[in-house]
Amino acid sequence: MAQVEVAETDITTLAVDAIANAANTQLLHGGGVAGAIVRAGGPAALVAFGTGVGGFPLEEAAQIEVEEVRRHLAAGASGLERVVFAVRGAPAREAFERALESEARDVDRVRATWRTRVRSQRT
Repeated sequence: MAQVEVAETDITTLAVDAIANAANTQLLHGGGVAGAIVRAGGPAALVAFGTGVGGFPLEEAAQIEVEEVRRHLAAGASGLERVVFAVRGAPAREAFERALESEARDVDRVRATWRTRVRSQRT
C-alpha cells in the first residue's frame, strides 16, 4: 500500500507526478496556490477542498480527504506509491495528522474485530 503522509511545505517544490488542489466554483486555475501550481508545473492539477478562501472547514476537509485516499488505496487498483497532503501552517498540518491517526485507529479496530470473528469461527 502507498505511504500516506502530511508535510508542511510548498506544494510546488514537491517531486511528485500529480497534484490535487482546491479550485474555485468553476474549477478553473486562477491566482493563489492554483496559479503557482500552473506556473510551476502546468495546468493538469486535480481538485480538492478549499479551506482558505473557499471557506470549507479544515477539520472536516482533512477527515474527508484522508478517508477518500484510504478508500481509494484500499480498493487495490491504485498504482500510487506515495500520497502527500502538502499543507501550509500548523493548524492544517495538525488537522491532517489527527485525521491520519484517527483513520489508522479505525483500521486497527476493524482488523481486531475481524481477527476476533475468525478465531471464534475456528472454535
